[in-house]
Amino acid sequence: MAVDASGVNPSASALVAFGVDRDEDKWESETSASLVSSSDDETKRRYPQYRPPESFSKVHFELEMQFATKKDVMDAIKLYSVFKGVLVKFKKNDKARVRVKCIDRCPFELYCGRMKNEDTWIVKKLNPEHNCGRRLRNRFASSNWLGKHLVDDVRNDPNVKMSIIKDRVVNKFKGLTQMFDELMLGVDH
Repeated sequence: MAVDASGVNPSASALVAFGVDRDEDKWESETSASLVSSSDDETKRRYPQYRPPESFSKVHFELEMQFATKKDVMDAIKLYSVFKGVLVKFKKNDKARVRVKCIDRCPFELYCGRMKNEDTWIVKKLNPEHNCGRRLRNRFASSNWLGKHLVDDVRNDPNVKMSIIKDRVVNKFKGLTQMFDELMLGVDH
């Protein structure tokens, strides 16, 4: 048994400080010293933070990823659905949780919950596997959704021609232009 210069067993004094009676004959634990805090114990774990990706092909989720608001969670799910070419359904969507599953009965599942006393949301359950095929039509890829992603381009140049907007869409959303061609059919040129 280790004893310091004052003749006191430091692990026993730590237990007494926490109100634990220690009988040397009954047990001895090497972990009892861990009740005393150290600088290593005070380091907080950092969770991955969601930031809208610059390249839309890199949309992904991670377990324990944090979102600032529920709107960020919903936007990320819609981006993921459109750019991965999968159809998802909101199984639960209320003030405390969002649960999403793939429509095609593949194992993909995402569950986000609101953290207590905060507006921060965190991914609590994630199964990223998809065994379904890629879909070209997606209900989230609407003209409103596309407009949100192009609004800054149009604000910067209000007299921009439709052909230039279409070229920007092709460059920004590589691989998704067939879906957007259908959306652009009704727009005046």
